[in-house]
Amino acid sequence: MPGVFTLIRASFTLIPSRDLIAQPITSKVVKQVILRKARPGSILHKLLADDSPISRAPEKPVKMSMISRAGRPLWNWVGGYPVVLRGGEEYGFDVVYVDSPIAEKRLGLGEGVAGRVIEELTGLEGRSAVYGSGEATISLTSITAVSSDQLGADLRGSGVRLEFQTPTLLQYPKPSRLRIRESVHSLYPTPHLLIMNLAQKWEMYESGKRPVGIPAYIPFELREVDHGIRPITIPLNGVGERGFTGWAVYRLAAASQERLGSYLRLLHMATFTGVGHSTSLGLGQVALSMLNHA
Repeated sequence: MPGVFTLIRASFTLIPSRDLIAQPITSKVVKQVILRKARPGSILHKLLADDSPISRAPEKPVKMSMISRAGRPLWNWVGGYPVVLRGGEEYGFDVVYVDSPIAEKRLGLGEGVAGRVIEELTGLEGRSAVYGSGEATISLTSITAVSSDQLGADLRGSGVRLEFQTPTLLQYPKPSRLRIRESVHSLYPTPHLLIMNLAQKWEMYESGKRPVGIPAYIPFELREVDHGIRPITIPLNGVGERGFTGWAVYRLAAASQERLGSYLRLLHMATFTGVGHSTSLGLGQVALSMLNHA
């Protein structure tokens, strides 16, 4: 089907050889591992190396998760305790690649690069230096893939619970007349901001019909019911960025099955791509669960 993209998730374990104090954004440890293994000129190197011309492109198709312990992402906020990776303990992380002809053309990666990316991901296995003198053993545990036309197809329920597992920087759209350069982030995942951010991501990967037909309907068809959202400040690019973590429950009230399907597709996509700003570094990681009563 023209324009369809595929989400490829590779899951790994990481076992440090000794205790390591990690960076507050622990996905940067994952980035270290990738760049030590990926050769210059490879797809992952082009997307992630700081000196690569496309490393700062908006909405890169590679997403590194935070390092997790027993399924819980590890990260640190401004003023929080350091994250320590214990020697001999098993941790996990994921790398998601969005195989999209549109994104590959936009970034000049060439055509049909998914096979090369999978080879590069499997090449991460083995021992890798971390922080110079540290070392960790990396093992690939699984590779899964889902097509964009399958997203949301099996989700059933009257409501949805979203858990924002890592700090989320959900930015407001910038009015062109204000000519402001900095991003302004919301401290709460309003339905309109949430869905429109995901719709914008979708359009970076797939052409054709817009994923959201009538934006004004969103707050009435995806209604806030409950939340445990809290603001958080994280160190990013040398400054403290203000965002949020926590959870929110929304009731699905769309009269149109087409619009309901659109919301569920976008929310399902978020479990792969994240939501908001800096998702390539594991910010905005989302877990989704369907509810029968909301």
